Amino acid sequence: MKGESRTSRRVEAVIFDMDGLMVNSEDLWEETERLYFTRKGHTYSNEEFDGLLMGRKKEESAAVIKERLGLEDSIEAIISDRFSILRTLCEERLELMPGLLSLLDSLVERRVPLALASSSTMDQIHFVLDRFDLRRHFPTILSGDMVSRGKPAPDIYLMTAERLGKEPSVCLALEDTVNGARAAKAAGMICFAIPDKRQQGLDFSMADGAFASLEELDADTVLSFKPAAR
Repeated sequence: MKGESRTSRRVEAVIFDMDGLMVNSEDLWEETERLYFTRKGHTYSNEEFDGLLMGRKKEESAAVIKERLGLEDSIEAIISDRFSILRTLCEERLELMPGLLSLLDSLVERRVPLALASSSTMDQIHFVLDRFDLRRHFPTILSGDMVSRGKPAPDIYLMTAERLGKEPSVCLALEDTVNGARAAKAAGMICFAIPDKRQQGLDFSMADGAFASLEELDADTVLSFKPAAR
């Protein structure tokens, strides 16, 4: 379902989020949290934690878990334990999201500059890209480790635009979470939301367009996007 658009800027580059947008890792992150919480004697609640954790840097999400669960574990230990669980799940069940490859192919064919801006660690990003032979599509890659503030702060998107040599206003970000969409808009970018199933029903009104899946997008849709002026 396409949302009402809010800008008349022309798209000159496309920036991809990764977890939940390119691969089904948000589903695996949910299972990771459930397993981790169980090990710590707690029960994971989507309603309580999804909005707090999704799209954030690893240190920020670990700090939320530490505070909410009253853990004595260090932030580093929480991060290590969660990523160990996630990596095992990814090796077993990680999949590309429908429509990703065709969208990438159409953008590459039109020579649209591409970048990846993910809150995940660079190790996790490389694991995903290498697993599906996607690294060749993304000459510009930024991870949450490279900025001091994670999404919904705009830092990673501002740095990505700088690396691309583009003004933020001509960059289009593809995001699946509210935190990610807020970050893109705070950076002054155009944003298309493809909500993760756990984010459906939340307020994505800040986005310039909303779509059910990447299968609804191709280079023509992106490059011909002419939203109404404010």
